[in-house]
Amino acid sequence: ERKLYLVLLRATERRYEVMAMVRLGDIVRLANNPADAKFHRNQVLCKHIDFVLCTVGMLRPLLVIELDDPSHRFPDHAARDQFKNDLFAAVGLPLLRIELQGSYRADDLRDRIAAAITAQTYPPIPR
Repeated sequence: ERKLYLVLLRATERRYEVMAMVRLGDIVRLANNPADAKFHRNQVLCKHIDFVLCTVGMLRPLLVIELDDPSHRFPDHAARDQFKNDLFAAVGLPLLRIELQGSYRADDLRDRIAAAITAQTYPPIPR
């Protein structure tokens, strides 16, 4: 994670704030109050995302990044990954998954980040 973090800093060229190890509950909240709200809240509060790219100043999340090591092939990890995939799709925040590597190229990450942020869609704001 440290290697990827350092390359992310170079790749983003100070256009974004790079936050590491962010709890899902710090960027996602329940918009309604379902009967099993405690269960759903715990699902969000007990998990984290590896990196979040945010706007400079306002710190609005623009992109979440998960570093996937080989353990993500196990069924329990796959279920957690699917939970995050579904969650971020529901809130309209793009999720970029990056495979664990020995090294990362800043220009490659820059291109992948730009593509993910450009494709970003937000759900309508409740009135």
